[in-house]
Amino acid sequence: MLKEKENEQPELSRTEYLRLLAAAKHLGKEKSYLLIKTLGGAGMRIQELPQLTVEAVREGVVELEYHNCRQRRVLRLPEGLKEELLDYAGREGKSSGPVFSSPEGAPMARSSINYFINLVTHDARVEEEKANPRCLWKMYQETSAGGSARI
Repeated sequence: MLKEKENEQPELSRTEYLRLLAAAKHLGKEKSYLLIKTLGGAGMRIQELPQLTVEAVREGVVELEYHNCRQRRVLRLPEGLKEELLDYAGREGKSSGPVFSSPEGAPMARSSINYFINLVTHDARVEEEKANPRCLWKMYQETSAGGSARI
């Protein structure tokens, strides 16, 4: 029974999610803020982030394709997030390609994404094990009504 508890994924509450956003904004950690908001507020999965391109953000729609499953889903970006992502891309000098990328232009690695999310956990008073893409996705699923995000 102890093993089950060890393997159980901790749950991030909506309040903790909002504290992560507030702490990132307060600390001026824009990339952390936008990653948290994109994953937890818009319902993107970490493996979908490379498909979040400047072009898709301009359209306000991200068509997510899964080559191994031949599945597709369409994600409509909330207007506020769309504007924030475009402003960020502009300041970063990105006119095309992935919004979140490495300095070399490659899609961000999972470890980098986790790093940016975890930058604000202490100030947000959120346990590190709750501040990860999987917990953000689960929180999104539990707090979104019919798939439309409430950011």
